[in-house]
Amino acid sequence: MKKKRTVLKILILTMLLQFIMFMNISQAVSLSGIIDSGDEFLETGKSGASDSSTTASDLTTRGIINDIYSILFPLGVAITVIVGGVIGIKFMIASAEDKAKIKESMVPYVIGCAVIYGAFGIWRLAIEILSAI
Repeated sequence: MKKKRTVLKILILTMLLQFIMFMNISQAVSLSGIIDSGDEFLETGKSGASDSSTTASDLTTRGIINDIYSILFPLGVAITVIVGGVIGIKFMIASAEDKAKIKESMVPYVIGCAVIYGAFGIWRLAIEILSAI
């Protein structure tokens, strides 16, 4: 039980560190820098809306969605690999009676892997199709 909590704490810490490391932060040093950044943002929004159908908020949304995908997909892969490894080790160590129980627990694992990879595949396909429109 204590090992599970430790692993969970490590995973949460890793996710938080990824959010902090991959943030795009821009800081203005002075008041004129803040005003210039605001004017630049407004001009980008105006020119994006008049030149094409893509606005600044659309580009921001796409960036956020891609960031979420790039965080969750490796996390899903890592979880499936870790759980698969644990099940494999249990299977190698187990007695004949316990191997039958472990084989029964592999069915939900395989279904879970199919759901995870299928969901990410559908997500990526939807993003590609909708971004082309």
